[in-house]
Amino acid sequence: MPLDPSDSRFRPLLSAAAVPEDEAVLVVLSDREVRIGGSPRQAGRILALLDGTRTVAEVADSAELPAEEVQDLLGSLAEQGAVVDCVDAWRRFQRESSIDSGLFRALDDESLERVRLSRFEPPSGDRVLLSPQPTSVRQIVELRESAPAGGEARPVSFGELSGVLDAMYGRVRSGNRTVPSAGAFYALVVHLLVSREVGPLRPGTWLYDGAGGELALVGDRPVAAPDVFVSHAAHDSLLSSGNPVVMVSADVDRPASKYSNRAYRFALMEAGAAMQMAYVAGTELGLPVRAIGGVDEQAATELLGLPESIAPLLGITLGA
Repeated sequence: MPLDPSDSRFRPLLSAAAVPEDEAVLVVLSDREVRIGGSPRQAGRILALLDGTRTVAEVADSAELPAEEVQDLLGSLAEQGAVVDCVDAWRRFQRESSIDSGLFRALDDESLERVRLSRFEPPSGDRVLLSPQPTSVRQIVELRESAPAGGEARPVSFGELSGVLDAMYGRVRSGNRTVPSAGAFYALVVHLLVSREVGPLRPGTWLYDGAGGELALVGDRPVAAPDVFVSHAAHDSLLSSGNPVVMVSADVDRPASKYSNRAYRFALMEAGAAMQMAYVAGTELGLPVRAIGGVDEQAATELLGLPESIAPLLGITLGA
C-alpha cells in the first residue's frame, strides 16, 4: 500500500542509518543510497525525529519547519523506500539483520564456544526429574541431525520431496496446515529450487501450494542454489550437490494487518515450526536435511521474484 504522509495516522520511521556528508545526507539502503540535498544540518534534524512515534505534523513542529515542506520531503523519501510507516518497523529490522547490513561483531573461536556453552541459570529450589510417556515423535527426533558438511549426497525421489513439503506446510483435515500460524494467516511462501530433474519436475523455480498439494513452475531459467546463500564451509558442498533446495519466505504484510510489527515475530515462529517438520519428515524418510539461515536476501528476492512485502528467511537442503 502506498504511503501517504498527509494521512494523520502516518508516523514515519527512517528505514536505515543516515550518513551526513558535506553537502547532503545519505540514507544507506541495502541496494541503493538515497541522497537528501539542501542543508545537511536541517535534513539531519528532521531525520533524527523519524523514530515512528511522531506524526508528520509533530515532526514539523519539533523541527520548527513548515508542515508542507516536511510532508513533501517525507513523501519523496517514502517513494524511495527510505522511510516507512511505524507499522512497518519490521522491514527495518529485516534489513538490519541481513548479510549486507554490516551490523555484526565477529568473535574468536574461544569466545564463541564460551557463549555456546553458557545458559540462563537463575537461583532455583527443588528439582523434579521428568517421566516422559513414550511417543513416536520423540523416537524420530532422537535421530534428528543436520546433514554434515562434506557428506555424500544421494538422489532425492519425487515421493521423498513431496513427503517433506507436505509435512512442512501441507493441508490437514481441519483445513489448516501442519504447523500453527498466528491468526491462521499462514504467511509462509515456500519455493523449491530444482537444479536437475526430480521425477516430473524439470530444472527451475517452483512455488509450493500447500493448500492444493501442488507445485507450480514460476521460473524456468537454470538455478544455481549457491548464489542465493552466503558462502560457508558448513553448507557450500551441500548446495553444490545439485539436489533440491526448499526456500522459506514470509509474507509479513498479511498478518501485520492484524498484529502490526509483532507479525514479524509470528512469521519467524511459523518458519521455525515448518523447518522442524522438514527435519522430522526427513529423519523418518532417511533423507539428509540441513537448514541454512545465511540467505543473500537481495539475490533470493530477485531469483524468487518476491515483492517488498515478502521476506526470504531460510533455505533447506535435501538429500545432501
